[in-house]
Amino acid sequence: MEEAFLTSPAAVGKNVKRRKHKHGSLLDVASRSHLPPGPESLEQLFDFPGDLVDAVFADVSRADRCRRLLMHGVVEHSDYSGICAERESKRLLFQVLREQKRLDVAHVFTKSCDSDAQCQKVLLHMSAVLDGGASCVFTDIRQQVVEDAQNWCTAMTPGQEDDGLYAREQVEGRYKEIQEYLLSNSSWVVDQDLSSPESCCPCSPFPLWCSCALPCPALQDHKSHCLVHNKPCVVNKPRDALPLPGALVIANAGNCCQGWSQEGKRARGAHHSQLALATWVCQRHALAQTQQEDMFFQECTPLFDADTFLVNPLKETHHCVRVVAGPKLLGWPTARDRLLSAGLSLKSLQWVGPETQEGIQEEFDLMFARCPRLNGSVFLQEGVAVREQWARDQVRKKKICSQRSCLRERS
Repeated sequence: MEEAFLTSPAAVGKNVKRRKHKHGSLLDVASRSHLPPGPESLEQLFDFPGDLVDAVFADVSRADRCRRLLMHGVVEHSDYSGICAERESKRLLFQVLREQKRLDVAHVFTKSCDSDAQCQKVLLHMSAVLDGGASCVFTDIRQQVVEDAQNWCTAMTPGQEDDGLYAREQVEGRYKEIQEYLLSNSSWVVDQDLSSPESCCPCSPFPLWCSCALPCPALQDHKSHCLVHNKPCVVNKPRDALPLPGALVIANAGNCCQGWSQEGKRARGAHHSQLALATWVCQRHALAQTQQEDMFFQECTPLFDADTFLVNPLKETHHCVRVVAGPKLLGWPTARDRLLSAGLSLKSLQWVGPETQEGIQEEFDLMFARCPRLNGSVFLQEGVAVREQWARDQVRKKKICSQRSCLRERS
């Protein structure tokens, strides 16, 4: 069992609590003035991967744990992939480790998934250019469980047209029931397709519900349609079928944040995206139990209820930790906080960091928090004339929109 990285024992217990202030206010600036300086030029902004690695490797024990965790390589995949920014972050990380720390990490990417057509184009291009067409691109997380489970969940899911027919509590109850169903049946809904109706279990006509210990010839790894290969491909390849069987296997996801945004209806646990999230969590549960996956990274808005929808459902299979972080924390002149979670399989990894979420956040801040030295103008790299024209265009668009809004109100 490997030890998971992060902690510096000497830093645990230090009373470093962050208070929220309006971004860019005097109180905000003053509250961060004691921190180490952040980037002071455009060139230093681009050096952020090296800065992060230096912060981790500043502690010898942390550096040693990182080396041991990564010594057999990394195999990763992504859901809710978007344009797969997490893959680019790993590429930059491993480049810095190779060039500055002499740590060459073998890295294999196996699959991505997104329902957006434009994102799919990007993911297909990445598969072709970066993987020679080896990595799969799937279209729907909900199709990553067997068809029987898909049909049951679909039947239980309130349609968006039913929004006015059910109370919020009823909708949340439906999604909770779906989550419980998937978790309690994760041993078969994730990776046990029927290969044919003729080849069934020798002692039962219903192999998925058979409790005998005999291997069932009718069961096979679940497949879903892949855009790269234009055929059904195995969704979760067994560890022994991976290019690096001994590698650290990582899942990545940035689940739909619409229900957890400060804007809109704030549907939270009643949002229709809960079905996809329950399907994703079910896979993490099943793959950790069978030691096919070692950990996951997940991100959403800070309002996401990680305890209810991540930590508690996975308490038997994962040790989950989380922090709130964003570019501002790293000393960048922009604010976009996110809740970042990591889940460590209890069967393959051991957490050796702070025991409380508050302690983990404090430790994270001590390692990575920086005082901003730049303002937003660093992101405007065109000449003065181009910037001024852009500003005038924005003002004109705003006036037009404002005038149209006034006309609608008067009418």
